[in-house]
Amino acid sequence: MTVFRRPTSALFLVLGILSLLAFEAWRSHRAAQEDAERNVVNLVKLLSEQTGRTIQSIDLSLQGMAAEAAGTPNLADNDPRFVADLRKRLSVLPYVRALFVVGADGFVSQSTSYPASPRTSLADRPYFTVQKDSPSVGLHIDAPLRSRASGAWIVALSRRIEGLDGSFAGATVAVIDPMYFERFYSQLWVNGGTVALFHRDGVELARSPHIHALIGTSAAGRETFRRFRDGSAPEVFWGTSPIDGNERVASFRALENLPLVMLVTMREAVVMRSWRSHMTVTSVGAAIIIVMFAGMEALTRDHRLQEERARARLAEAERLESIGRFAAGVAHDVGNLQRILRSAVLLLRPQTADRPKASELLDQIDATLTVGGELVTQLLSHARTGSRAPGVNDLNLVLTEALPMLHRAAGPKVEVRLSTAASALPCRIDRPQLLAVLLNLILNARDAMPDGGRVSLDVRDERPPGQGGPGWSEVRVSDNGQGMSETVLGQALDPFFTTKTAGQGSGLGLSQVQTFIDDSRGGLEITSEQGKGTTIRLRLPLAEIDATEEAGSRALPSVPDTARRPA
Repeated sequence: MTVFRRPTSALFLVLGILSLLAFEAWRSHRAAQEDAERNVVNLVKLLSEQTGRTIQSIDLSLQGMAAEAAGTPNLADNDPRFVADLRKRLSVLPYVRALFVVGADGFVSQSTSYPASPRTSLADRPYFTVQKDSPSVGLHIDAPLRSRASGAWIVALSRRIEGLDGSFAGATVAVIDPMYFERFYSQLWVNGGTVALFHRDGVELARSPHIHALIGTSAAGRETFRRFRDGSAPEVFWGTSPIDGNERVASFRALENLPLVMLVTMREAVVMRSWRSHMTVTSVGAAIIIVMFAGMEALTRDHRLQEERARARLAEAERLESIGRFAAGVAHDVGNLQRILRSAVLLLRPQTADRPKASELLDQIDATLTVGGELVTQLLSHARTGSRAPGVNDLNLVLTEALPMLHRAAGPKVEVRLSTAASALPCRIDRPQLLAVLLNLILNARDAMPDGGRVSLDVRDERPPGQGGPGWSEVRVSDNGQGMSETVLGQALDPFFTTKTAGQGSGLGLSQVQTFIDDSRGGLEITSEQGKGTTIRLRLPLAEIDATEEAGSRALPSVPDTARRPA
């Protein structure tokens, strides 16, 4: 369970951070939406009230004009005093283009535009016909019309003039330029949105930003406006604008006691910009936290692996130390047995002096005991309890003398060939340890060739031609066996690593080779290819010898290839 606890904890922590990030995204998104909805509702309310006050001020002027006109029924057309009063009223209504009075005959009788305005009949205009036909209509607001004088869009507001007998005596009219609303609304910052004023029947009167083609068109067919008119639309809603296709938050509001509807919209991309910035910073912060945690987790895992490796190395060292102590004990006991056997051989020699065959047998026993002594020396050397005395040894001589032992170790199915260098190669090495290394390599090669094969031992002088003195020598051990995979090759030098079945190997052979190379300050290179064989190169530094060592490192002439053929 311990192995999976940390990854599971790390996963839960990351999921927790992502869950908090998702919650914050939802919470802040909803807060941003609510803030945008609150702003658009407040703005449409403010603009509705402001527009309503503007219309009311115009209506008050129209009512005053109607009362004055009704009180002076026989007033001459464009009476100077009455026109002056109209112009005074117009001066305090900057959003009104013109004020005029239309008589019962449909012609303008009093106008602030006199004398520039032509005398034309307005009897067909809705602001006249509605007041004439509907005595109780009160204030009437027309849909946008084209001015006959200038051709520009106008919005007309009118009031009925009643004679002293209650009959229709004409209408007072105020002409508003829709651009006034555009200029007024454009002064407000509306988050890239829209402010529009509609007649309650859906006809658009004014808009900011101004879109000339939309003035006078009807929005009655649009789903949102239809739902607003029948009362099923919410106070504020989100949707795609049919004008520009942008996602917007919008709110309608009917003007109190007026046949007008105000619309305010804000672009979703603008009102949610602060939320996106907030989430960008929050997401980057969360990502940094996750990356930092992942880095800390990786460092912790690496530290944990290093601790495990250190514990494994300590266990291996303790195991090697145990094996070393055991090997020392075995070597000591075998040495005692060897001395007993050698004493027996010495006691038997006088008794077999006249028996040649028996003497020959004793000679073989003595030779075998000598080899056994070398094995004990090697074992003590490996256990690091025996005395080591690295000395200068000629590699040619060492391998030539070891060849019979290597033949016996290789077995009858394996051919062993030795090729020596042309000149002596003195190296400062531990001779028993080198013999143990060669023996291990021959045994490994034998095991890699269960059906037989060939092992080549090549001793080479790596110095450039003609150069004497220190340099490098090389012992190359090659076989044509099964070879090793890259995975096995990467672990081949690890202590106790073996591909053999239990009881067939300890996994210490190549580790012993590496130890010998390290002690000799040399180099080790292993190349292998599955199905083709393995080559192991032991690079050893050549030694400078003095007079006392020269006798022990006598040169050996070039030795021809020596082989043992399979039986």
